[in-house]
Amino acid sequence: MNQEPEIPEPVPTIPRGPLWVALAVPSAVTVIANLAIGFLSGRENDLVILPLFLPLVVLFVIIVESFHFDRVVRQRYRERSLLFLNIAYFLGQIIVCLTLWAGSCALFPSFSIH
Repeated sequence: MNQEPEIPEPVPTIPRGPLWVALAVPSAVTVIANLAIGFLSGRENDLVILPLFLPLVVLFVIIVESFHFDRVVRQRYRERSLLFLNIAYFLGQIIVCLTLWAGSCALFPSFSIH
């Protein structure tokens, strides 16, 4: 009659390595690609249009990494929490990457289109 309560299973942890990869890759792609375009274009106007296509490439990277992010956080979160985290990840990465893109475009005057 005096049964002991069951000990609950420990909450699964999120592996930090894959989580950091999912969080850092879109930002790193944005900065590295903009720096490469800035250094390669120099004062010539042959590559001046490339920074305008970079947000489309980064959007593709964000979409691919959102699947990776979902796989990582799915180990701990379910249903509404998982949906909220995925939407927040997607919107947050878009905001961060567009800010980095605009900031790194401002660093190189050769990016300005005349």
